[in-house]
This record gives sequence, C-alpha cells and structure tokens, in this order.
Amino acid sequence: MVNIIIGLILIFGTLFVEFIKLIQGLSKLGKKVIEKKNELLVPAIRRFWPRWLTPNRLTSVRIALAPIIFAMFFDYPEWRAWILVFFSIGMVTDFFDGLVAKALDMQSRLGIILDPIADKILVVPIFFFILRENTFLLFSLVGAECILIMTALLVIFLGKDSSSNHFGKWKFTFQVVAIFLFLIFGNSAWITSMLWISVGLAVFSIIGHLKVLKR
Repeated sequence: MVNIIIGLILIFGTLFVEFIKLIQGLSKLGKKVIEKKNELLVPAIRRFWPRWLTPNRLTSVRIALAPIIFAMFFDYPEWRAWILVFFSIGMVTDFFDGLVAKALDMQSRLGIILDPIADKILVVPIFFFILRENTFLLFSLVGAECILIMTALLVIFLGKDSSSNHFGKWKFTFQVVAIFLFLIFGNSAWITSMLWISVGLAVFSIIGHLKVLKR
C-alpha cells in the first residue's frame, strides 16, 4: 500500500513539474507571438486602418454580439451556423482592438477595462451550454473567471503593469479553440480537456496578478 502511495506521489509530482515547464514555455512563446504579430501588423494598420473604426467600437461590437449568441443557443441546432459566424466576428474584433489601439495610439483607460470584460461576456455564457452535464468543471471555470476578472480590474484601477502575464491570453486561446470545436463538431473529451487546461492557466494568471499587486 505504501509503495502504491509513493508511486502515485511520484507520478503526480512528475506531471506537475512537466505542467510547470509547459506553462513556462507557453509564457515565452506568447511573448514571441505578440512581438511578431505587432511587427507584422502594426505598420499596415497605421497605413490602411479606417480611423472611424476605433478600438472601443470594436470592443462594443463584441459586447453587443454576446446576448445575440446566447439567445441563439436556446435553439442551438437551428442557429449553429449563425452562432459560428457571429462568434468568429467577435474573435476578429478581439484580435484587432488591442492592435489598433497600439498602432494608432488610441489606448484609453476605458478600453483597457472594457476589453477583458467583453471577452468574459462573450465566452462565459457559452460554457453553460457546453458544460451543462459537467457542473464541477463549469463552476471551476466560472469561479476562476470571476476571480481573474476581479484581480485584473484591480491591477488596472491601481495603475500597475501586468503586460508580462501571458497566462490569461493562453487561457483565452484554449477557451476560444474549445468553443470553435464545439460549434463545428459538437462536444467531446478534447473540449473538456482544453477547458480544464484553461482553468489551470486562469489560476496561474490570477497568481501573476497577485504578484503584481504585491509590488
């Protein structure tokens, strides 16, 4: 019995160490991806982007789409294609609002606050449909998101810099990919696994915010 317990401890310890390495690798990769994205797209945005389409308007589109998508889910099979279209539009606005703000020097306190709120408003209600038969993961995910948004907003309100915390971006990426897979193929164990990973990444993101707040 003791040998079994020791074996389990070693297995879980090894898995935990590998998970930490994965998280560190994702953080470094996230930084490189953002730098490359800015390098490629910022000059083009400065030259071609219509000035009337401000970052806050892009974020507002994402907020406006959220209740439409949520309502469509009540008749999910009939509206599945349209949900996919509207969700894709929302993700396009998420991709560009920060880039446009940086490229055109349109960064504002309101935009910084609205952006993470818009993300949560768009994706969190969808989890109630994806995870309606997995309440433990649902409450873990929603709970982590609530704590994360509170710590993120606290960081913003106190004027602290959390730009080095890439865990939240990777967390959102896993969630978005899971939602796309759900809309295209239906539910699966892969989606559940990706959402569990997003919970873990949310925890690391929360820890990152707490470290920033302690400085």
